[in-house]
Amino acid sequence: MEQLPTELKAMVAGFVPDPKSLISLALTNKTFRAIVEQDEAKICTSICHRHFGHELLPLAMAVLRSREFLEPRTYYGQPQQRVQDDRDDATLVDDLMNFIDLHFRHEWPLEMQMDIKLCTSLFDFDSVVSTYATSIAGLALENTPGVSTKHIEITRSEATRFRKSLYITELLHNLFPRDHISPAVVSAQRVTALQPAWQHLLTQFAPWELQQVRCAKDLLTRHLMNVIASDAAKHGLKRPQTYNLSLRSFVSNEGLIHLSKLETLGERLGTKSAYVQFNRTAQGHLSSDQWLRIHDTIWLEDVGGNTSLDATAIVDRYPESESGPRDAWLHTLLQNDVEDPMFEECSILYFACNYHAARWGYAFWDRARLNTMAGGTLPTTAQMLAVSDVQVPTDDFIFYTNFRREKDCSCGLYKY
Repeated sequence: MEQLPTELKAMVAGFVPDPKSLISLALTNKTFRAIVEQDEAKICTSICHRHFGHELLPLAMAVLRSREFLEPRTYYGQPQQRVQDDRDDATLVDDLMNFIDLHFRHEWPLEMQMDIKLCTSLFDFDSVVSTYATSIAGLALENTPGVSTKHIEITRSEATRFRKSLYITELLHNLFPRDHISPAVVSAQRVTALQPAWQHLLTQFAPWELQQVRCAKDLLTRHLMNVIASDAAKHGLKRPQTYNLSLRSFVSNEGLIHLSKLETLGERLGTKSAYVQFNRTAQGHLSSDQWLRIHDTIWLEDVGGNTSLDATAIVDRYPESESGPRDAWLHTLLQNDVEDPMFEECSILYFACNYHAARWGYAFWDRARLNTMAGGTLPTTAQMLAVSDVQVPTDDFIFYTNFRREKDCSCGLYKY
C-alpha cells in the first residue's frame, strides 16, 4: 500500500466501507492521513451513502438528532418524563414540524456533509439496529407457515424493511414519548396538542410501513421474553411474569441502544431486573404508539363521519417496486368491511390479527413469500383496489381493525 502513487491511495480511501476502516487507513502512513484529513467530508459522505442508501440515510440522521430534541432518556426501568418541555405547545409543535421537514425533504440526503465522528455515530447505531433486525426476522421466519419457507433466508428488500421499521420505532419514541406525569389529564392534553406534528411525521411513511413498525414492536417483545427467561434460567430463578402491553412500553422507554446494553449485563442488572423495575413503577405508562390502533384513518378520506376505504390515492402516493407489504396491508384494511369472495378464499388466519403479524412477520415479506404462505390465495393490489370503493362508519372501522385487536380475532391465539 505504501508504494502506491498518491492518486491510487486517494482512490483506495474513497472505497473504504466504514469509518473504523477509514481511521485505520489514516494511521498507516502520512500520505493516507493527509488524504483523509483533506477529503474527510467527501469520503465520509460517500461511505454513508453507500452503506445506508437514499432511503435509510435521512431516517438514520433524524434518529441521531432526535435524541437531542427533548430531555435525555432515563434508563434501567425508570419511566420517561420527556414531554415536560419548557416550550409552550404551539412552539413545540412548530419545532417538531420544522425538524420533520428538514430531515424528510427529497434533497436532504444530497446536502449532507459528514465527518468521521458523525459517520461513526451513525454506524454504531446501525450495528444495533441490524442485530435486532436479524433477530426479529429470524423469530418471524422460524414460525412462517409452509415447510418450504422454513430455511429460506430473507431477501435484501425484506432485511431493509426490518431495519427501517426499527429506525422509525426509535424516531417515534424519541420525538413523541409517553409522558408519565400526574395528573394524567395534563399528559393527555399535551399529547392532543402535539397531534398535528405527530400526524405530519406519520404521513412521511406509507401505512404498510407503520404496520411493519407495530409488527416490529411485537417481535421485540417476543425477543425480550426470551432474554428475560434466559437471564432467570442462568441463575436458577423463577421467570417473572411478563405482559405484552407493558413490554411494548418497556421497549419504548429504554430505546434500542440501552436494550442492547441491558442484554450484556446479565440477570442482576440486566433486562429482567430493568423490566421488573419498570413494571413496578410505571402503572398506566403505555407506550406512545397507541395511535397504531387507528392510524389508517390518517391516510383515508373522511366523508361525513364515514371512512372511505378507497386506497387508490394512497397506493399512488407511496409507490413500491415490491407489492408484498402493500398487499398485506390492503388485505387487513379491507377484509372486515368488504364482502367479496377473494377475502373468504384467502388464508385469513395469516392476515387476521396482531398475533399473526408478530408470529409470522407477514407485514415484511416479499410477494413471493406471501404467496407461499397463503397458498396463492392473496389477492393482488389491482384486485383489492377494484373493490375498495366502500364507506364505513369511522367508529366501526376503528373498532373492527382486527390487525391491531388480537383479542377480537377468531383465531383464539391471543395469549397476553
